[in-house]
Amino acid sequence: MSGGDLGVSAFPEGESIFTWVGTIEGGKGTAYEGLSYKLSLRFPLEYPFKPPQVKFETMCFHPNVDQFGNICLDILQVFIAHRFPPIRPGQVDSQHLIFSCFVLLIHLSCY
Repeated sequence: MSGGDLGVSAFPEGESIFTWVGTIEGGKGTAYEGLSYKLSLRFPLEYPFKPPQVKFETMCFHPNVDQFGNICLDILQVFIAHRFPPIRPGQVDSQHLIFSCFVLLIHLSCY
């Protein structure tokens, strides 16, 4: 999956469809402009009944990212909180997760 001009991409790592590597280029006009971030996406065998794990592998200074790269991302928090029934496959996929991380870097919003 590639986001073209947006500077986002995610692809399976090796042979596993459960482990993905993503990259995000900092958006123009943001504090992250010119920076490149690597992310890891791990989908559990129980997906979509358990949420994927998404982490910044590159250090990212952001109020929604802790010192270990863990992300406080609304679509993951809704998933974890079980406020809704389990998602259907494809509802929250690698494209949605990477794009949500990209938007996170453009618009600061603390949850």
